[in-house]
Amino acid sequence: MATRSWLSKTGLGAAIALVCGSVVLQCVPAAAQDQGPILTPTPKPHTNSSPTLLVLCDLTCNWKLDGVAQGEIDGGASAKVKVDLGQHLVVAVSVGNSKDTIERMVEVKGVGQTLVNIKLGPIRDARLQAERNATQQQRTTPQQSTPQQPSAPQPQPPATQSDTSVWTDPSTGLMWTRHDNDADANWNEANSYCQGLGLDGYSDWRLPTVQDLQGILDLSQSSKCGTETCHIKGNIQLTTKWIWTSTPGNGPGQAMYFRFSEGQYISYPYSNKELDRVLCVRPGSGQSVQVQPQQTEAPQSNASVWVDPGTNLMWTRQDNDADANWNEANSYCQGLGLEGFSDWRLPTVQDLQGILDLSQSSQCGTETCHIKGNIKLTTKWIWTSTPGSGPGQAMYFRFSEGQYLSYPYSDKQLDRVLCVRPVGSATPQSVASGAVWTDPATGLTWQRSDSGDNNDLTWQQAVNYCRSNSSGGYSDWRLPTVDELLGIYDNSQSVHYQCCSNHGGDSGTLHVKGGIQMTGEQWTSSEGDSGNGAYRIWMSDSSHSVWTKTESFEGRGICVRGGR
Repeated sequence: MATRSWLSKTGLGAAIALVCGSVVLQCVPAAAQDQGPILTPTPKPHTNSSPTLLVLCDLTCNWKLDGVAQGEIDGGASAKVKVDLGQHLVVAVSVGNSKDTIERMVEVKGVGQTLVNIKLGPIRDARLQAERNATQQQRTTPQQSTPQQPSAPQPQPPATQSDTSVWTDPSTGLMWTRHDNDADANWNEANSYCQGLGLDGYSDWRLPTVQDLQGILDLSQSSKCGTETCHIKGNIQLTTKWIWTSTPGNGPGQAMYFRFSEGQYISYPYSNKELDRVLCVRPGSGQSVQVQPQQTEAPQSNASVWVDPGTNLMWTRQDNDADANWNEANSYCQGLGLEGFSDWRLPTVQDLQGILDLSQSSQCGTETCHIKGNIKLTTKWIWTSTPGSGPGQAMYFRFSEGQYLSYPYSDKQLDRVLCVRPVGSATPQSVASGAVWTDPATGLTWQRSDSGDNNDLTWQQAVNYCRSNSSGGYSDWRLPTVDELLGIYDNSQSVHYQCCSNHGGDSGTLHVKGGIQMTGEQWTSSEGDSGNGAYRIWMSDSSHSVWTKTESFEGRGICVRGGR
């Protein structure tokens, strides 16, 4: 079988170009680019120019755009700046307290004004409440007296204290601090914190590697970490999602930090401090024994499918064992009839993260992969349905360490296919019955599907499409407002979409109620300030911006009735 070099990828130049010029993600040599997921601005082709970003802040804040400081915004005021089309990283920090911060990726998709409303007030209120609770708890909880001299009683307290201060991962044998340090720390402070820790009588605590932290990422578990939701095993308590690692970063004086909101890891300077936290780890006892239980799955290894009990997803037990580009991979899953099911699909990045298991090791070609369920891989590269960082690109996932990266649909060398389907459903989750759906929360009635793929509409064409619509026998359809359309965005709901073959093709996951099918960006009746533009919404992340009304690129119409 051919071996595959990281440098042989033809799309690497495009991926590197995306990260150049950003303070947050620095441009690095090609060989070093293999460092975790891409989180960079992703420009999108467009015929117009000079879009504007309008940033509002409810509290007085300092803000950065793509890592570059933009100055201070007074509470309740706004700042306006010219930007390029594509994604931009906006970070705002309260002048009152650096713990009150928001990081948001904003996509500017058209000419006109894109509004970013920064609300730091709720974050500040939650922090103050947490501080009050902590102070109250300290007053009611007896304080530990100063140094414990006797070494004999030492083992006794850990027995009762270990439930709250440390946790041992049974799958790896690693012992973890049950809480982060609950204070901003740069990398050197984080490293010193772990090296100086004497928790439970142990002195060999250290900063974890990226791989250590991937081992306790669990997307089936959800807990609050500051204002975010984190996914972590062991009931470990985090106060933010950003955790320092000992893994070197993309350049001198940098290290990776890990985000427990989705499992991404990114290179940052040692000096970075805002909301960066520390979890410490040490080797536990009996780590070598943990290989024994894995043998119990061996008898089932010949089965053609495997159901993950943690997610209830059914997986093909083997990849397709043949090079495939993205379109071939997508067609392979859609045409699969394994075990009598016809609703197989390409997995998302999140689906594949759910079956990554660094405690499991198996051969995949010339590499070592880490995957649950005795699933057999012939390479470590697996296509996903998650859109990439540019048109005609998708993410692939690497089971050697859990990284994912954007590559062109045409890429093929050693790319493989795993297919997945939901258990308990004989039809795809995305298919809903009936031409219309009524939202019980608002009473609004919606079309089940938009104006259709490869049917690019201007704003007026979308308006006319709804006016002439007769779905469900109704004649009073109209374009929804921004608020109405945002009302059916639901991050807990996932609907597969496929669209835009006339623009290179795309597919992925939207988060919309009612199983509604969408094939592009949805026009709304909400117009921009000038009257020459109107808002469009992309339901993968609810991002919305003003587009010129005459622009049709990937514009769609979804119709609503009632409510006015």
